[in-house]
Amino acid sequence: MKNKFLKPIIVAGICTFLMGCSGIGDNNDTNKDANENLGIVTEDAEINKELSKVFQFDDEKMIESAEWVDDEHSLYHVAVGRTEEDPDEYMHLEDYFFAKENDKIISLKVDYPSKKASMDSDRYVFEACDFDVEYVDVSFDGHKDIVISLGSQSSSGMSVYCAYVYEDGEYVYKKTFEEISNYRVDENEKVIIGTYRHSNDEHNEVKYEYKDKDFVMLEEETKSNFSTNDYFFEEKDSEYTYDVKLFFEEDIKTVDLSVKKIASYENGNVYSLCIQHEDCPGRMYWGTGDRFSIGPVYVTADKIYLIPWETEVPSEEDFLNEGMVICSGSDSGKVRDDDGWVTELENSGDVCKCSIYNPSEGSTFYWNYEWTKGKGLTFFRSGYGAEGDPIEITLQTDDSTEKNSDDGETNENTKKSGNGQAIEPDEAENDFTKAVKEDLEKGSKLGSYVVDLDDDGKKEAFVIQGRPEDEYAKYNNGKPVFWEVSDVWFVDESSKAEHIDEITDKGHIDFYVTQSTASFDNNTFIALNGGMAADGLGFVYTVKDDKLVNATPTAWAQGKKFFTQDGLQWDLEMYGNFIEPDKGETLSNAMMRTGRCDVPYQMYMEDGVFKLYDAKELTEKEAENYKGVNLSFVSNPEAVQYILRDNNELDVNYVTKNKNEYEFNAERYTISEDGKNCEYKDTVNGYFAVDVSNYDAWDFLQTEH
Repeated sequence: MKNKFLKPIIVAGICTFLMGCSGIGDNNDTNKDANENLGIVTEDAEINKELSKVFQFDDEKMIESAEWVDDEHSLYHVAVGRTEEDPDEYMHLEDYFFAKENDKIISLKVDYPSKKASMDSDRYVFEACDFDVEYVDVSFDGHKDIVISLGSQSSSGMSVYCAYVYEDGEYVYKKTFEEISNYRVDENEKVIIGTYRHSNDEHNEVKYEYKDKDFVMLEEETKSNFSTNDYFFEEKDSEYTYDVKLFFEEDIKTVDLSVKKIASYENGNVYSLCIQHEDCPGRMYWGTGDRFSIGPVYVTADKIYLIPWETEVPSEEDFLNEGMVICSGSDSGKVRDDDGWVTELENSGDVCKCSIYNPSEGSTFYWNYEWTKGKGLTFFRSGYGAEGDPIEITLQTDDSTEKNSDDGETNENTKKSGNGQAIEPDEAENDFTKAVKEDLEKGSKLGSYVVDLDDDGKKEAFVIQGRPEDEYAKYNNGKPVFWEVSDVWFVDESSKAEHIDEITDKGHIDFYVTQSTASFDNNTFIALNGGMAADGLGFVYTVKDDKLVNATPTAWAQGKKFFTQDGLQWDLEMYGNFIEPDKGETLSNAMMRTGRCDVPYQMYMEDGVFKLYDAKELTEKEAENYKGVNLSFVSNPEAVQYILRDNNELDVNYVTKNKNEYEFNAERYTISEDGKNCEYKDTVNGYFAVDVSNYDAWDFLQTEH
């Protein structure tokens, strides 16, 4: 306890073993005089008044200490002990508390059992007990509660506490809180977490919630005794060499990372992590964030915290309250902050992986860290959106080997990229461009995406007519991002050209320079993405029996299409983040729709084409069968819809209202193989449909407002 003092020593010449204080009047001066005789005087008149009413001592009791528990001076604590030692009893006898709640003083007396009592006794006192007091909300009702230390069971490392919870104007003892050893409060999940020793290498973690006026255990899990120092660099002030896979547009094979201690705090040290390389395009983000800096990080005993791109050293408080946890043995899973940033941690024992991204912000930065036990940061990747200004480096180790990033036969316009291959147009004249018998528009030229979609060893091509655009080249190291395309042809392996009307039938299209191909079930496909005005467009093709085939027959052109590991993702475009209907109008018919959304639908391969997964709407009760769905952060939703898809994806649409405007968002979850749990995946602006061909079939959208 803070500022402890023994009154018989400090209050010289004043005996604190008073008799008969009950006759003290209500006059504040009288109260103050009486309290001074006790050795207790506060600056609070109401507290002084209560003190004068409570204490009636005999020669067997003395005041051990008296103090405010909290800085706000809302809980006053008086500790009372024995005047003579008794080998069968504790010197500390009882505690008195005086709490200021809603302009009232609530008093509480707490006593403790004898040393000879059973360990099951209420408030049983263990070894090395200092009866320390904390004033903290452990029931999550907005009122602080009184928590008292009962000592430690040294053999198991369990620090035990008793709790008095505020209920209806008084503090009520809760026996079950003594089950939660080494307790800590988790404000995010609204639970109390306790730990105790399991073995030399592991400990058990328990979670309790306050429910029906008692503490109830939710779960128990065995975890490793994790130390981030085992995962951080052994030599703290040093440089480490990394192999480079991607580093902006720089053609380099290795780069050094400088690790330097720049500050020390009570619970750990702060280190800068800086890539050592000459300045290059893309390094500075909007002139403020230095991409070469992948710190600073704060390394404590059990966590590594990151606050990216800070030019000044953050305080310890900033790290602990605002920092992102990028290495931990106890925080596996996904955490979202108020701004939508997701930190995803996975610890396999020897490797701790961290991903940081913001699914609600569209194209923005992301970070990936991998920390390996006994080595430090062994992998780092960062970039903007899908492929913008990437950095990907791997720590050199004794067993590092050079790996060729290109597998199989590729041409100079083809390279590996994520799920499949990225392909860029060949701007030189070739047999495919010669097959197009057209007069070129003024200022235009031809380019060709050369492929082998039927995998017969003979090439086909998609020939485009247009010109590279320079508008965005300055953001891509001088290289064009788009071609303005007026025509597209498919030229088969016999050099027969076929104009693809559906791509340009509505006018010129901004074609991405970099397109992609992928193979599934012995079929090869090409995705051609671009845009027209504000609309994204995507077309997916393959070749079967020497004929061009639309590989997404159930999807329409609007919305880009991207290959994934398991198939294809269609980002269906809509205006549906915000809808404002006229009075008496349904939301489905409302003209006032704002907030452009890309709603991601997964597609699977069947019979040589991509198809949407079937889906069905669930009731709220059916959705509750999947543990992990959490909409507690949504205050009073207007409506919620649960959609289960055949790929074990659970989409949860939810609607909130501000005046007459409705806001639509959705959460995506992945259901576990056993069908019992689900894990949060991301948040999407807009809403999903059970059937995209009848997009506004949701009952809520058909209701007049």
